[in-house]
Amino acid sequence: MKPKFNSYLLAAFATIMLFSATTWLSCTKNICASTTCYNGGVCNNGKCTCATGYEGANCNTASRQKFIYNWDQIGSDTSTTGATQTYALDITTGDDITSLQIINFDNYFTVPVTANVSSADMLNIPYQVVQGYTISGSIIYLSNGNLSVSYSVISPSGVSKNIKAVWNK
Repeated sequence: MKPKFNSYLLAAFATIMLFSATTWLSCTKNICASTTCYNGGVCNNGKCTCATGYEGANCNTASRQKFIYNWDQIGSDTSTTGATQTYALDITTGDDITSLQIINFDNYFTVPVTANVSSADMLNIPYQVVQGYTISGSIIYLSNGNLSVSYSVISPSGVSKNIKAVWNK
């Protein structure tokens, strides 16, 4: 008789535990149910984690938009003369959501230089050869709306110049 009683007790206990687990799980709120993430964003704990190239609470803002503008460079060559350069340049859209084209780069290049969104507030100017010159660098979007720029240009003969500048709207 005791083994049968133990089986009933075990079955009753298992049933109560299963009912309790089902009740608890059905009451747990899905915090992502009311969160919509766009452009490939994914909800994590009620907040969107955006795909590269997008930002904002719901990933509905293209990160590159804040960079697209007609900028004025004020900067200096930190490797050679220290001379200040001031000129206008444009940043326009590129081939995809993370790509941009810089027109009149370094006040010299007639072919656009490519830059890519690497985070919400940063562009990467990847190593590239433009008109025989090797170019690379980075651009950071500042809280005041200007850009902090650091890049290097190496001539075909190997002469290098490094520029640190601010691009103003």
